[in-house]
Amino acid sequence: MMRYSSTFRTASRIFVWGVVSIVSWTTSPPLALGLAFTNDPLVSGLTITTAHVTELRATVDTIRQQLGLAPYPWTDPVLSSQSPLIKRAHVVDLRTALDEIAQTSGKPHPSFTDATIVVGETVVKAAHLNDARSALRALFNPTISGPLVAGSQTVSGTGIPGSIVQVFVNGVPRGAPVIVNAQGRWVASNLTPPLAQGDNVTAQETVSGFSSDVSAVAIVAPPPALYAGTSGGGVFKSTNEGGSWSAVNTGLNSTSIFALAIDPAAPTTLYAGTFAGGVLKSTNGGGSWSAVNSGLTNTIVETVAVDPETPATLYAGTFAGGVFKSSNGGGSWSAVNTGLTSTVAGALAVDPATTATLYAGTHGGGVFKSSNEGGRWSAVNTGLTNTVILTLAIDPATPATVYAGTFTGGVFKSSNGGGRWSAVNTGLTNTVILALAIDPVTRATLYAGTNGGGVFKSTNGGGRWSAVNIGLTNAVILTLAIDPAAPATVYAATGVFKSINGASSWSTVNAGLTATTVNILVIEPPTPAIR
Repeated sequence: MMRYSSTFRTASRIFVWGVVSIVSWTTSPPLALGLAFTNDPLVSGLTITTAHVTELRATVDTIRQQLGLAPYPWTDPVLSSQSPLIKRAHVVDLRTALDEIAQTSGKPHPSFTDATIVVGETVVKAAHLNDARSALRALFNPTISGPLVAGSQTVSGTGIPGSIVQVFVNGVPRGAPVIVNAQGRWVASNLTPPLAQGDNVTAQETVSGFSSDVSAVAIVAPPPALYAGTSGGGVFKSTNEGGSWSAVNTGLNSTSIFALAIDPAAPTTLYAGTFAGGVLKSTNGGGSWSAVNSGLTNTIVETVAVDPETPATLYAGTFAGGVFKSSNGGGSWSAVNTGLTSTVAGALAVDPATTATLYAGTHGGGVFKSSNEGGRWSAVNTGLTNTVILTLAIDPATPATVYAGTFTGGVFKSSNGGGRWSAVNTGLTNTVILALAIDPVTRATLYAGTNGGGVFKSTNGGGRWSAVNIGLTNAVILTLAIDPAAPATVYAATGVFKSINGASSWSTVNAGLTATTVNILVIEPPTPAIR
Protein backbone atom coordinates (compact mmCIF):
# COMPACT_ATOMS: atom_id res chain seq x y z
CA MET A 1 0.00 0.00 0.00
CA MET A 2 1.33 3.40 -0.95
CA ARG A 3 1.05 5.76 2.01
CA TYR A 4 1.30 9.42 1.18
CA SER A 5 1.13 10.39 4.80
CA SER A 6 1.05 9.02 8.21
CA THR A 7 -2.05 9.46 10.26
CA PHE A 8 -2.89 12.82 11.61
CA ARG A 9 -3.71 13.67 15.13
CA THR A 10 -6.94 15.46 15.80
CA ALA A 11 -6.56 18.98 14.55
CA SER A 12 -8.53 20.51 17.36
CA ARG A 13 -6.58 20.30 20.55
CA ILE A 14 -7.91 21.22 23.95
CA PHE A 15 -5.93 24.13 25.10
CA VAL A 16 -6.75 24.46 28.75
CA TRP A 17 -6.62 28.04 29.90
CA GLY A 18 -5.38 28.52 33.39
CA VAL A 19 -6.56 31.86 34.58
CA VAL A 20 -3.84 33.08 36.86
CA SER A 21 -4.10 36.37 38.59
CA ILE A 22 -1.46 39.03 38.43
CA VAL A 23 1.12 40.24 40.90
CA SER A 24 1.99 43.92 41.06
CA TRP A 25 5.63 45.00 41.22
CA THR A 26 7.51 48.19 40.81
CA THR A 27 10.12 47.98 38.05
CA SER A 28 12.24 45.90 40.40
CA PRO A 29 11.59 44.07 43.69
CA PRO A 30 10.42 44.46 46.43
CA LEU A 31 6.73 43.72 45.98
CA ALA A 32 4.48 46.76 45.90
CA LEU A 33 0.71 46.89 45.97
CA GLY A 34 -1.08 48.48 43.05
CA LEU A 35 -4.51 50.13 43.14
CA ALA A 36 -4.06 51.32 46.69
CA PHE A 37 -7.19 52.92 48.11
CA THR A 38 -7.80 55.09 51.16
CA ASN A 39 -9.14 53.14 54.17
CA ASP A 40 -8.88 49.77 52.42
CA PRO A 41 -11.13 47.98 53.08
CA LEU A 42 -13.81 50.37 54.23
CA VAL A 43 -15.34 49.15 57.47
CA SER A 44 -18.87 49.49 58.71
CA GLY A 45 -19.33 52.69 60.69
CA LEU A 46 -16.53 54.58 58.91
CA THR A 47 -17.68 57.83 57.34
CA ILE A 48 -17.66 57.43 53.56
CA THR A 49 -16.33 60.59 51.95
CA THR A 50 -16.20 62.03 48.45
CA ALA A 51 -12.45 61.20 48.40
CA HIS A 52 -13.33 57.50 48.39
CA VAL A 53 -15.46 58.02 45.30
CA THR A 54 -13.03 60.34 43.53
CA GLU A 55 -10.12 57.88 43.63
CA LEU A 56 -12.34 55.13 42.20
CA ARG A 57 -13.52 57.43 39.43
CA ALA A 58 -9.94 58.35 38.48
CA THR A 59 -8.92 54.72 38.08
CA VAL A 60 -12.11 53.81 36.20
CA ASP A 61 -11.63 56.73 33.78
CA THR A 62 -8.02 55.73 33.11
CA ILE A 63 -8.99 52.17 32.22
CA ARG A 64 -11.95 53.33 30.14
CA GLN A 65 -9.66 55.62 28.18
CA GLN A 66 -7.26 52.72 27.57
CA LEU A 67 -10.16 50.65 26.22
CA GLY A 68 -11.29 53.46 23.94
CA LEU A 69 -14.45 54.20 25.92
CA ALA A 70 -15.76 57.70 26.28
CA PRO A 71 -15.33 59.43 29.64
CA TYR A 72 -18.15 58.45 31.95
CA PRO A 73 -20.76 61.21 32.56
CA TRP A 74 -20.49 61.21 36.34
CA THR A 75 -23.23 62.61 38.53
CA ASP A 76 -21.71 65.66 40.27
CA PRO A 77 -18.55 65.44 38.09
CA VAL A 78 -16.44 67.50 40.49
CA LEU A 79 -16.41 66.29 44.07
CA SER A 80 -14.44 68.04 46.78
CA SER A 81 -14.17 67.84 50.52
CA GLN A 82 -16.79 70.58 50.64
CA SER A 83 -19.22 68.52 48.52
CA PRO A 84 -22.12 66.74 50.16
CA LEU A 85 -21.59 63.17 51.29
CA ILE A 86 -21.86 60.59 48.56
CA LYS A 87 -25.19 59.79 47.01
CA ARG A 88 -26.72 56.56 45.83
CA ALA A 89 -26.34 57.93 42.28
CA HIS A 90 -22.56 57.98 42.71
CA VAL A 91 -22.58 54.24 43.45
CA VAL A 92 -24.89 53.54 40.51
CA ASP A 93 -22.51 55.48 38.24
CA LEU A 94 -19.54 53.40 39.37
CA ARG A 95 -21.42 50.17 38.77
CA THR A 96 -22.53 51.22 35.29
CA ALA A 97 -19.02 52.35 34.34
CA LEU A 98 -17.54 49.06 35.60
CA ASP A 99 -20.14 47.03 33.71
CA GLU A 100 -19.17 48.81 30.50
CA ILE A 101 -15.51 47.98 31.13
CA ALA A 102 -16.41 44.34 31.67
CA GLN A 103 -18.44 44.20 28.47
CA THR A 104 -15.73 45.86 26.40
CA SER A 105 -12.90 43.72 27.77
CA GLY A 106 -14.85 40.46 27.54
CA LYS A 107 -14.71 39.77 31.26
CA PRO A 108 -17.53 38.61 33.56
CA HIS A 109 -19.84 41.32 34.83
CA PRO A 110 -19.18 42.18 38.47
CA SER A 111 -21.62 41.26 41.21
CA PHE A 112 -22.57 43.78 43.86
CA THR A 113 -24.08 43.92 47.33
CA ASP A 114 -27.65 45.20 47.04
CA ALA A 115 -27.73 44.52 43.32
CA THR A 116 -30.49 47.09 42.81
CA ILE A 117 -29.86 50.42 44.46
CA VAL A 118 -32.92 52.64 44.44
CA VAL A 119 -31.88 56.27 44.45
CA GLY A 120 -33.51 57.99 47.36
CA GLU A 121 -34.20 54.78 49.30
CA THR A 122 -31.15 52.54 49.68
CA VAL A 123 -28.59 53.62 52.25
CA VAL A 124 -25.03 53.82 50.88
CA LYS A 125 -22.88 51.28 52.69
CA ALA A 126 -19.16 50.68 52.98
CA ALA A 127 -19.84 47.35 51.21
CA HIS A 128 -21.00 49.20 48.10
CA LEU A 129 -17.64 50.91 47.61
CA ASN A 130 -15.71 47.82 48.68
CA ASP A 131 -17.58 45.95 45.95
CA ALA A 132 -16.60 48.58 43.40
CA ARG A 133 -12.97 48.31 44.48
CA SER A 134 -13.05 44.53 44.19
CA ALA A 135 -14.71 44.71 40.79
CA LEU A 136 -12.10 47.16 39.55
CA ARG A 137 -9.29 44.88 40.72
CA ALA A 138 -10.92 41.90 39.03
CA LEU A 139 -11.34 43.77 35.75
CA PHE A 140 -7.82 45.16 35.90
CA ASN A 141 -6.44 41.70 36.41
CA PRO A 142 -4.92 40.10 33.32
CA THR A 143 -4.51 36.37 32.97
CA ILE A 144 -1.60 34.07 32.37
CA SER A 145 -2.40 31.18 30.05
CA GLY A 146 -1.40 27.89 31.56
CA PRO A 147 -0.39 25.62 32.86
CA LEU A 148 3.23 26.56 32.28
CA VAL A 149 5.76 23.81 31.83
CA ALA A 150 9.45 23.42 32.55
CA GLY A 151 11.66 24.34 29.62
CA SER A 152 9.28 26.90 28.21
CA GLN A 153 10.63 30.29 27.20
CA THR A 154 7.19 31.77 26.56
CA VAL A 155 4.47 33.10 28.85
CA SER A 156 1.26 34.51 27.42
CA GLY A 157 -2.10 35.76 28.57
CA THR A 158 -4.77 38.40 28.24
CA GLY A 159 -4.98 41.99 29.37
CA ILE A 160 -6.23 45.45 28.54
CA PRO A 161 -5.26 46.42 24.97
CA GLY A 162 -2.33 48.82 24.93
CA SER A 163 -1.24 48.14 28.50
CA ILE A 164 2.27 46.96 29.37
CA VAL A 165 2.97 43.58 30.94
CA GLN A 166 6.16 42.49 32.69
CA VAL A 167 6.73 38.83 33.57
CA PHE A 168 8.40 37.91 36.86
CA VAL A 169 9.90 34.53 37.76
CA ASN A 170 10.36 33.94 41.48
CA GLY A 171 9.96 37.66 42.05
CA VAL A 172 12.61 38.74 39.56
CA PRO A 173 11.80 40.38 36.20
CA ARG A 174 12.49 38.07 33.26
CA GLY A 175 12.39 39.21 29.67
CA ALA A 176 11.41 42.58 28.31
CA PRO A 177 8.03 44.22 28.96
CA VAL A 178 5.46 43.54 26.25
CA ILE A 179 2.43 45.40 24.99
CA VAL A 180 -1.05 43.85 25.00
CA ASN A 181 -2.33 43.79 21.42
CA ALA A 182 -5.63 45.09 20.11
CA GLN A 183 -7.24 41.69 20.66
CA GLY A 184 -6.29 41.73 24.35
CA ARG A 185 -3.46 39.15 23.99
CA TRP A 186 0.14 39.41 25.13
CA VAL A 187 3.07 37.07 24.61
CA ALA A 188 6.43 37.33 26.39
CA SER A 189 8.90 35.14 24.52
CA ASN A 190 12.60 34.25 24.56
CA LEU A 191 12.64 34.20 28.36
CA THR A 192 16.17 33.34 29.46
CA PRO A 193 16.82 31.10 31.28
CA PRO A 194 13.81 28.90 30.43
CA LEU A 195 11.22 28.17 33.11
CA ALA A 196 12.12 25.43 35.58
CA GLN A 197 9.87 23.08 37.48
CA GLY A 198 8.53 24.74 40.62
CA ASP A 199 9.13 28.32 39.45
CA ASN A 200 6.57 30.89 40.54
CA VAL A 201 5.56 32.94 37.51
CA THR A 202 3.69 36.20 37.92
CA ALA A 203 3.11 39.29 35.85
CA GLN A 204 2.33 42.95 36.26
CA GLU A 205 0.12 45.00 34.02
CA THR A 206 0.50 48.76 34.00
CA VAL A 207 -1.85 51.35 32.53
CA SER A 208 -0.96 55.01 32.83
CA GLY A 209 0.89 54.44 36.10
CA PHE A 210 -1.73 52.13 37.62
CA SER A 211 -0.54 48.60 38.38
CA SER A 212 -2.48 45.44 39.09
CA ASP A 213 -2.73 43.86 42.52
CA VAL A 214 -1.37 40.76 44.24
CA SER A 215 -3.45 37.61 43.94
CA ALA A 216 -1.89 34.32 42.84
CA VAL A 217 0.93 32.74 40.88
CA ALA A 218 1.41 30.03 38.27
CA ILE A 219 3.54 27.10 39.37
CA VAL A 220 5.63 25.65 36.57
CA ALA A 221 4.72 22.02 35.96
CA PRO A 222 6.98 19.23 34.69
CA PRO A 223 7.38 19.01 30.92
CA PRO A 224 4.51 17.30 29.14
CA ALA A 225 5.00 13.77 27.90
CA LEU A 226 5.75 13.46 24.21
CA TYR A 227 4.76 10.33 22.26
CA ALA A 228 6.01 9.15 18.88
CA GLY A 229 4.29 6.49 16.78
CA THR A 230 6.71 4.75 14.44
CA SER A 231 6.80 2.29 11.57
CA GLY A 232 8.07 -0.99 12.98
CA GLY A 233 9.16 0.28 16.36
CA GLY A 234 5.84 0.86 18.06
CA VAL A 235 5.35 3.76 20.44
CA PHE A 236 8.12 5.76 22.09
CA LYS A 237 7.76 8.20 24.97
CA SER A 238 9.85 11.14 26.14
CA THR A 239 9.36 12.92 29.45
CA ASN A 240 12.12 15.46 28.91
CA GLU A 241 11.00 17.28 25.76
CA GLY A 242 12.66 14.87 23.40
CA GLY A 243 15.94 14.68 25.28
CA SER A 244 15.63 10.90 25.42
CA TRP A 245 13.11 8.28 24.33
CA SER A 246 11.98 4.89 25.61
CA ALA A 247 9.80 2.30 23.90
CA VAL A 248 6.41 1.77 25.57
CA ASN A 249 5.11 -1.26 23.71
CA THR A 250 3.87 -3.75 26.29
CA GLY A 251 0.71 -5.33 24.90
CA LEU A 252 0.93 -3.78 21.42
CA ASN A 253 -0.25 -6.21 18.74
CA SER A 254 1.23 -4.11 15.93
CA THR A 255 4.37 -1.99 15.91
CA SER A 256 3.35 0.07 12.88
CA ILE A 257 1.63 3.05 14.46
CA PHE A 258 -0.26 5.39 12.18
CA ALA A 259 -2.22 7.37 14.77
CA LEU A 260 -2.00 8.52 18.37
CA ALA A 261 -4.62 10.48 20.31
CA ILE A 262 -4.77 11.54 23.96
CA ASP A 263 -7.83 11.88 26.17
CA PRO A 264 -7.75 15.60 27.14
CA ALA A 265 -9.56 14.93 30.43
CA ALA A 266 -7.30 12.02 31.43
CA PRO A 267 -3.95 12.57 29.71
CA THR A 268 -2.57 9.17 30.71
CA THR A 269 -5.22 7.59 28.47
CA LEU A 270 -4.00 7.15 24.91
CA TYR A 271 -5.27 5.52 21.76
CA ALA A 272 -3.08 4.16 18.98
CA GLY A 273 -4.26 3.45 15.44
CA THR A 274 -2.20 0.71 13.83
CA PHE A 275 -1.59 -1.14 10.61
CA ALA A 276 -3.73 -4.29 10.83
CA GLY A 277 -3.93 -4.17 14.64
CA GLY A 278 -6.88 -1.83 14.92
CA VAL A 279 -7.06 0.51 17.90
CA LEU A 280 -4.98 -0.02 21.04
CA LYS A 281 -5.67 1.75 24.33
CA SER A 282 -3.44 2.59 27.26
CA THR A 283 -4.67 4.04 30.53
CA ASN A 284 -1.24 4.44 32.13
CA GLY A 285 0.67 6.70 29.81
CA GLY A 286 1.79 3.93 27.48
CA GLY A 287 2.84 1.58 30.25
CA SER A 288 0.66 -1.15 28.78
CA TRP A 289 -1.73 -1.48 25.87
CA SER A 290 -4.80 -3.56 25.05
CA ALA A 291 -6.76 -3.92 21.84
CA VAL A 292 -10.21 -2.26 21.76
CA ASN A 293 -11.57 -3.52 18.46
CA SER A 294 -15.07 -4.86 19.12
CA GLY A 295 -17.12 -3.93 16.06
CA LEU A 296 -14.13 -2.48 14.20
CA THR A 297 -14.32 -4.42 10.93
CA ASN A 298 -11.34 -2.68 9.37
CA THR A 299 -8.13 -2.74 11.40
CA ILE A 300 -5.95 -0.49 9.25
CA VAL A 301 -6.55 2.66 11.28
CA GLU A 302 -5.10 5.80 9.76
CA THR A 303 -6.36 8.38 12.23
CA VAL A 304 -8.05 8.58 15.64
CA ALA A 305 -9.90 11.61 17.00
CA VAL A 306 -11.23 12.23 20.51
CA ASP A 307 -14.26 14.41 21.20
CA PRO A 308 -12.78 17.14 23.46
CA GLU A 309 -16.04 17.64 25.39
CA THR A 310 -17.03 13.98 25.71
CA PRO A 311 -13.72 12.09 25.55
CA ALA A 312 -15.42 8.68 25.67
CA THR A 313 -16.57 9.47 22.14
CA LEU A 314 -13.91 8.44 19.63
CA TYR A 315 -13.66 8.34 15.88
CA ALA A 316 -11.37 6.14 13.82
CA GLY A 317 -10.62 6.74 10.15
CA THR A 318 -9.63 3.59 8.31
CA PHE A 319 -8.12 2.53 5.00
CA ALA A 320 -11.07 1.40 2.89
CA GLY A 321 -13.44 0.97 5.84
CA GLY A 322 -14.51 4.58 6.28
CA VAL A 323 -15.15 6.08 9.69
CA PHE A 324 -16.00 4.21 12.88
CA LYS A 325 -17.36 5.67 16.10
CA SER A 326 -17.17 4.55 19.71
CA SER A 327 -19.22 6.12 22.50
CA ASN A 328 -17.56 4.19 25.31
CA GLY A 329 -13.86 4.82 25.07
CA GLY A 330 -13.24 2.13 22.47
CA GLY A 331 -15.33 -0.52 24.19
CA SER A 332 -17.31 -1.02 21.00
CA TRP A 333 -17.35 0.50 17.52
CA SER A 334 -19.85 0.99 14.73
CA ALA A 335 -19.41 2.28 11.19
CA VAL A 336 -20.72 5.81 10.53
CA ASN A 337 -20.40 6.11 6.78
CA THR A 338 -23.77 7.36 5.55
CA GLY A 339 -23.05 9.85 2.79
CA LEU A 340 -19.34 9.05 2.48
CA THR A 341 -18.40 8.29 -1.12
CA SER A 342 -14.78 7.49 -0.30
CA THR A 343 -13.94 5.07 2.48
CA VAL A 344 -10.23 5.83 2.71
CA ALA A 345 -10.45 8.30 5.63
CA GLY A 346 -6.94 9.46 6.44
CA ALA A 347 -7.76 12.62 8.37
CA LEU A 348 -10.39 13.52 10.98
CA ALA A 349 -10.95 16.77 12.86
CA VAL A 350 -13.54 17.60 15.52
CA ASP A 351 -14.85 21.15 15.87
CA PRO A 352 -13.71 22.16 19.38
CA ALA A 353 -16.66 24.51 19.91
CA THR A 354 -19.44 22.37 18.44
CA THR A 355 -18.17 18.84 18.87
CA ALA A 356 -21.06 17.24 17.00
CA THR A 357 -19.45 18.77 13.91
CA LEU A 358 -16.53 16.89 12.41
CA TYR A 359 -14.65 16.74 9.16
CA ALA A 360 -13.22 13.75 7.32
CA GLY A 361 -10.47 14.05 4.76
CA THR A 362 -10.53 11.25 2.21
CA HIS A 363 -8.36 9.94 -0.60
CA GLY A 364 -10.22 10.93 -3.76
CA GLY A 365 -13.47 12.12 -2.24
CA GLY A 366 -12.24 15.38 -0.78
CA VAL A 367 -13.61 16.69 2.50
CA PHE A 368 -16.81 15.50 4.11
CA LYS A 369 -18.62 17.20 6.97
CA SER A 370 -21.02 15.83 9.56
CA SER A 371 -23.03 17.93 11.97
CA ASN A 372 -24.42 15.00 13.96
CA GLU A 373 -21.40 13.08 15.22
CA GLY A 374 -20.94 11.13 12.01
CA GLY A 375 -24.60 10.19 11.61
CA ARG A 376 -24.60 11.60 8.10
CA TRP A 377 -21.87 13.09 5.92
CA SER A 378 -21.99 15.59 3.09
CA ALA A 379 -19.19 16.48 0.69
CA VAL A 380 -17.95 20.06 1.14
CA ASN A 381 -15.62 20.47 -1.82
CA THR A 382 -16.57 23.74 -3.50
CA GLY A 383 -13.32 25.33 -4.66
CA LEU A 384 -11.27 22.27 -3.70
CA THR A 385 -9.33 21.37 -6.83
CA ASN A 386 -7.51 18.42 -5.27
CA THR A 387 -9.57 15.76 -3.52
CA VAL A 388 -6.79 13.64 -1.99
CA ILE A 389 -6.82 15.03 1.53
CA LEU A 390 -3.88 14.09 3.72
CA THR A 391 -4.41 16.30 6.77
CA LEU A 392 -6.93 18.69 8.31
CA ALA A 393 -6.60 21.43 10.91
CA ILE A 394 -9.25 23.57 12.59
CA ASP A 395 -8.52 27.00 14.06
CA PRO A 396 -9.50 26.47 17.73
CA ALA A 397 -10.44 30.13 18.22
CA THR A 398 -12.44 30.41 14.99
CA PRO A 399 -13.61 26.88 14.20
CA ALA A 400 -15.24 27.92 10.93
CA THR A 401 -11.66 28.32 9.66
CA VAL A 402 -10.46 24.96 8.41
CA TYR A 403 -7.27 24.06 6.55
CA ALA A 404 -6.79 21.01 4.33
CA GLY A 405 -3.46 19.64 3.18
CA THR A 406 -3.60 17.78 -0.12
CA PHE A 407 -1.54 15.49 -2.32
CA THR A 408 0.05 17.81 -4.92
CA GLY A 409 -2.56 20.54 -4.45
CA GLY A 410 -0.95 22.30 -1.51
CA VAL A 411 -2.99 23.90 1.27
CA PHE A 412 -6.62 24.93 0.97
CA LYS A 413 -8.45 27.17 3.41
CA SER A 414 -12.12 27.58 4.21
CA SER A 415 -13.43 30.41 6.35
CA ASN A 416 -17.00 29.15 6.47
CA GLY A 417 -16.80 25.62 7.77
CA GLY A 418 -16.03 23.98 4.44
CA GLY A 419 -18.65 25.91 2.49
CA ARG A 420 -16.00 27.16 0.08
CA TRP A 421 -12.28 26.53 -0.25
CA SER A 422 -9.45 28.51 -1.79
CA ALA A 423 -5.83 27.56 -2.32
CA VAL A 424 -3.35 29.36 -0.07
CA ASN A 425 -0.03 28.35 -1.59
CA THR A 426 1.96 31.51 -2.14
CA GLY A 427 5.59 30.69 -1.34
CA LEU A 428 4.88 26.99 -0.97
CA THR A 429 7.37 25.23 -3.24
CA ASN A 430 6.24 21.71 -2.33
CA THR A 431 2.55 20.94 -2.62
CA VAL A 432 2.37 17.47 -1.06
CA ILE A 433 1.19 18.46 2.41
CA LEU A 434 1.53 15.69 4.95
CA ALA A 435 0.94 17.65 8.17
CA LEU A 436 -0.53 20.93 9.38
CA ALA A 437 -0.31 22.55 12.81
CA ILE A 438 -1.76 25.81 14.13
CA ASP A 439 -0.06 27.86 16.85
CA PRO A 440 -2.51 27.71 19.80
CA VAL A 441 -1.69 31.26 20.92
CA THR A 442 -0.97 33.14 17.69
CA ARG A 443 -3.49 31.43 15.46
CA ALA A 444 -2.53 33.20 12.26
CA THR A 445 0.73 31.25 12.54
CA LEU A 446 0.66 27.78 11.05
CA TYR A 447 3.14 25.18 9.89
CA ALA A 448 3.01 22.74 7.00
CA GLY A 449 5.04 19.56 6.72
CA THR A 450 5.75 18.45 3.15
CA ASN A 451 6.96 15.42 1.25
CA GLY A 452 10.49 16.53 0.39
CA GLY A 453 10.30 20.26 1.00
CA GLY A 454 10.65 20.22 4.76
CA VAL A 455 8.64 22.63 6.90
CA PHE A 456 6.95 25.81 5.75
CA LYS A 457 5.58 28.52 8.03
CA SER A 458 2.91 31.15 7.54
CA THR A 459 2.26 34.03 9.92
CA ASN A 460 -0.84 35.33 8.17
CA GLY A 461 -3.21 32.40 8.04
CA GLY A 462 -1.71 30.85 4.94
CA GLY A 463 -1.49 34.07 2.97
CA ARG A 464 2.22 33.53 2.41
CA TRP A 465 4.60 30.70 3.26
CA SER A 466 8.34 30.54 3.87
CA ALA A 467 10.57 27.50 4.19
CA VAL A 468 11.97 27.10 7.74
CA ASN A 469 14.44 24.26 7.39
CA ILE A 470 17.68 25.35 9.06
CA GLY A 471 18.99 22.27 10.86
CA LEU A 472 16.53 19.83 9.28
CA THR A 473 18.32 16.84 7.78
CA ASN A 474 15.19 15.10 6.56
CA ALA A 475 12.84 16.98 4.27
CA VAL A 476 9.99 14.44 4.48
CA ILE A 477 7.85 15.73 7.33
CA LEU A 478 5.11 13.28 8.24
CA THR A 479 3.93 14.96 11.41
CA LEU A 480 4.12 18.21 13.35
CA ALA A 481 3.34 18.98 16.98
CA ILE A 482 3.32 22.28 18.89
CA ASP A 483 3.73 22.44 22.65
CA PRO A 484 0.48 24.14 23.77
CA ALA A 485 2.14 25.68 26.83
CA ALA A 486 5.21 26.87 24.92
CA PRO A 487 4.13 27.45 21.31
CA ALA A 488 7.60 28.45 20.16
CA THR A 489 8.51 24.79 20.74
CA VAL A 490 7.67 22.80 17.64
CA TYR A 491 8.44 19.17 16.82
CA ALA A 492 8.71 17.66 13.35
CA ALA A 493 9.35 14.14 12.09
CA THR A 494 10.49 11.76 10.30
CA GLY A 495 13.14 11.23 12.89
CA VAL A 496 12.33 13.82 15.53
CA PHE A 497 13.48 17.40 15.19
CA LYS A 498 12.83 20.14 17.72
CA SER A 499 12.74 23.90 17.45
CA ILE A 500 12.48 26.23 20.43
CA ASN A 501 12.22 29.39 18.35
CA GLY A 502 9.16 28.89 16.20
CA ALA A 503 10.98 26.84 13.54
CA SER A 504 13.74 29.37 12.92
CA SER A 505 16.18 26.52 13.55
CA TRP A 506 15.97 22.81 14.31
CA SER A 507 17.98 20.22 16.19
CA THR A 508 17.74 16.43 16.22
CA VAL A 509 16.26 14.82 19.35
CA ASN A 510 16.46 11.09 18.66
CA ALA A 511 18.37 9.65 21.62
CA GLY A 512 16.88 6.22 22.36
CA LEU A 513 14.60 6.32 19.32
CA THR A 514 15.51 3.06 17.63
CA ALA A 515 12.89 3.41 14.89
CA THR A 516 13.21 6.77 13.20
CA THR A 517 10.33 6.60 10.74
CA VAL A 518 8.00 8.58 12.95
CA ASN A 519 4.48 8.77 11.56
CA ILE A 520 2.84 10.70 14.36
CA LEU A 521 3.83 12.91 17.29
CA VAL A 522 1.46 13.98 20.06
CA ILE A 523 2.07 16.07 23.16
CA GLU A 524 0.32 15.44 26.46
CA PRO A 525 -2.25 18.21 26.94
CA PRO A 526 -2.10 20.37 30.05
CA THR A 527 -3.36 18.58 33.14
CA PRO A 528 -7.00 19.62 33.72
CA ALA A 529 -6.42 20.01 37.46
CA ILE A 530 -3.86 22.77 36.89
CA ARG A 531 -5.68 26.02 36.25
